[in-house]
Amino acid sequence: MKTRIVFLVWVCMSLLATGSMAFAQPNDTVAGNRYYQYLKQIFSYRATNMMHNQLVFTLPAGFEISKLKKPEYLTFLKSPKYDFVEFHYEYFALKSSDKDFITLIDATFPYISNDGVYLFLNLSDPDDLKIEIDIQHLGQLGRDCHYNTGDEEASDDWPVRYESSEYARWAFNADTVMTYPLKMWKNYKRKYSNCQVTIIQKNGRAFVRLLTLYKDNAKDKLTDYMKKLEGMFWFRNPEDFLEYTKEKVSLENVVIKAKGRSRKKTLIR
Repeated sequence: MKTRIVFLVWVCMSLLATGSMAFAQPNDTVAGNRYYQYLKQIFSYRATNMMHNQLVFTLPAGFEISKLKKPEYLTFLKSPKYDFVEFHYEYFALKSSDKDFITLIDATFPYISNDGVYLFLNLSDPDDLKIEIDIQHLGQLGRDCHYNTGDEEASDDWPVRYESSEYARWAFNADTVMTYPLKMWKNYKRKYSNCQVTIIQKNGRAFVRLLTLYKDNAKDKLTDYMKKLEGMFWFRNPEDFLEYTKEKVSLENVVIKAKGRSRKKTLIR
């Protein structure tokens, strides 16, 4: 309890010194509710998670999206060497109009983690050569490779492609876009025989995982297909949903609740 009080006091004093920040949607409440209902129709209760992560979804032209009839175990990606059955997830299928491609959207959408792991690469002394990377997505890479091969160390030598940070920002307003193939141990729906995973990561936010399945005769169209998915997910910038004001905040009677009781504590006189 003491730790929480100290933290609250620190936050309050910081606000007084620098102004205040408040979460606010730039659009009116009615428009915000309509957008939430739109997301909820597609992603059900995960719409709340997407709003929490300030993740915008736009259905690409020429595609249709639907929830799979039942949760998928993705057994077509499971190596015979892997002893366990992967936990099933609810996926949403994004289908191209020609039916040559189907992208399964991993709808787990993890919440923002305050304990996110960061990798700092100080390539040189100048500040402009310092790179900060949120590496939460690497855990998913490890799980995918282990599930796909049965080898816990498989991800160490996996053919992973990182797109440039400029592309990540331009296409999804993200910091990292990573792609890698997975072996199809059997065809999906008896016609999709290839799989490419795309992970889209914004530092300090949830990452999005896409599993693109396609037919053999569509390999030459994969690049064009993926281009059409650019902008499908978009991470909003803080200035789009935070308002900053220089106004002083009155904190004369702050109510601190603990274990079913509340105590008034005057922090500023």
